[in-house]
Amino acid sequence: MWTLNFGSGSIAVPWQIGLAVIILAIFGSVLVFRAINRSFLREDENKYYACSWCSHRFKPEKKKLKRSLMTNGERVLKCPKCGKVDYCAPSYDQDNE
Repeated sequence: MWTLNFGSGSIAVPWQIGLAVIILAIFGSVLVFRAINRSFLREDENKYYACSWCSHRFKPEKKKLKRSLMTNGERVLKCPKCGKVDYCAPSYDQDNE
Protein backbone atom coordinates (compact mmCIF):
# COMPACT_ATOMS: atom_id res chain seq x y z
CA MET A 1 0.00 0.00 0.00
CA TRP A 2 1.13 3.50 -0.85
CA THR A 3 0.07 6.43 1.27
CA LEU A 4 -0.68 9.70 -0.49
CA ASN A 5 -0.44 12.67 1.86
CA PHE A 6 -2.12 15.95 1.00
CA GLY A 7 -3.31 18.88 3.02
CA SER A 8 -4.90 17.62 6.20
CA GLY A 9 -5.44 14.00 5.17
CA SER A 10 -4.00 10.96 3.52
CA ILE A 11 -5.26 8.10 1.33
CA ALA A 12 -3.97 4.53 1.21
CA VAL A 13 -3.67 3.28 -2.39
CA PRO A 14 -2.70 -0.25 -3.55
CA TRP A 15 0.67 -0.29 -5.33
CA GLN A 16 -0.89 -1.66 -8.54
CA ILE A 17 -3.07 1.43 -8.92
CA GLY A 18 -0.09 3.68 -8.21
CA LEU A 19 1.97 1.86 -10.84
CA ALA A 20 -0.86 2.11 -13.36
CA VAL A 21 -1.13 5.86 -12.77
CA ILE A 22 2.63 6.30 -13.29
CA ILE A 23 2.58 4.24 -16.51
CA LEU A 24 -0.40 6.20 -17.86
CA ALA A 25 1.30 9.50 -17.02
CA ILE A 26 4.48 8.45 -18.86
CA PHE A 27 2.51 7.18 -21.86
CA GLY A 28 0.47 10.39 -21.99
CA SER A 29 3.60 12.53 -21.80
CA VAL A 30 5.16 10.62 -24.70
CA LEU A 31 2.03 11.10 -26.81
CA VAL A 32 1.92 14.84 -26.11
CA PHE A 33 5.64 15.21 -26.90
CA ARG A 34 5.24 13.33 -30.21
CA ALA A 35 2.22 15.44 -31.21
CA ILE A 36 4.09 18.68 -30.52
CA ASN A 37 7.18 17.41 -32.37
CA ARG A 38 5.09 16.41 -35.41
CA SER A 39 3.35 19.77 -35.58
CA PHE A 40 6.67 21.65 -35.55
CA LEU A 41 8.14 19.28 -38.13
CA ARG A 42 5.08 19.64 -40.37
CA GLU A 43 5.49 23.41 -40.21
CA ASP A 44 9.19 23.16 -41.15
CA GLU A 45 8.54 20.78 -44.05
CA ASN A 46 6.87 23.59 -45.99
CA LYS A 47 9.85 25.94 -45.64
CA TYR A 48 12.75 26.40 -47.97
CA TYR A 49 16.12 27.27 -46.45
CA ALA A 50 18.72 29.69 -47.84
CA CYS A 51 22.45 28.94 -47.53
CA SER A 52 24.32 31.73 -45.76
CA TRP A 53 27.36 31.25 -48.04
CA CYS A 54 25.96 30.97 -51.58
CA SER A 55 22.29 32.04 -51.02
CA HIS A 56 21.05 28.84 -52.70
CA ARG A 57 17.47 28.02 -51.67
CA PHE A 58 16.75 24.35 -51.01
CA LYS A 59 14.24 22.10 -49.29
CA PRO A 60 15.99 19.57 -47.00
CA GLU A 61 14.79 16.00 -46.49
CA LYS A 62 12.52 15.21 -43.55
CA LYS A 63 15.24 13.05 -41.94
CA LYS A 64 17.75 15.91 -42.08
CA LEU A 65 15.26 18.36 -40.58
CA LYS A 66 14.68 16.05 -37.61
CA ARG A 67 18.40 15.76 -36.88
CA SER A 68 19.39 19.38 -37.44
CA LEU A 69 20.11 21.86 -34.66
CA MET A 70 17.78 24.86 -34.56
CA THR A 71 18.52 28.27 -33.06
CA ASN A 72 16.39 31.41 -33.48
CA GLY A 73 14.48 29.89 -36.39
CA GLU A 74 17.65 28.99 -38.31
CA ARG A 75 18.79 25.40 -38.76
CA VAL A 76 22.25 23.92 -39.18
CA LEU A 77 22.05 22.25 -42.59
CA LYS A 78 24.43 21.22 -45.37
CA CYS A 79 23.94 23.14 -48.59
CA PRO A 80 23.52 20.78 -51.57
CA LYS A 81 25.14 23.31 -53.91
CA CYS A 82 28.33 24.44 -52.10
CA GLY A 83 28.55 21.71 -49.43
CA LYS A 84 29.02 24.14 -46.50
CA VAL A 85 27.48 23.24 -43.15
CA ASP A 86 26.16 26.37 -41.48
CA TYR A 87 23.04 28.06 -40.14
CA CYS A 88 20.47 28.40 -42.91
CA ALA A 89 17.65 30.90 -42.60
CA PRO A 90 14.12 29.87 -43.57
CA SER A 91 12.95 31.24 -46.88
CA TYR A 92 9.25 31.37 -47.67
CA ASP A 93 9.85 32.14 -51.34
CA GLN A 94 9.05 28.94 -53.20
CA ASP A 95 9.76 30.35 -56.66
CA ASN A 96 13.54 30.38 -56.22
CA GLU A 97 14.22 26.74 -55.46
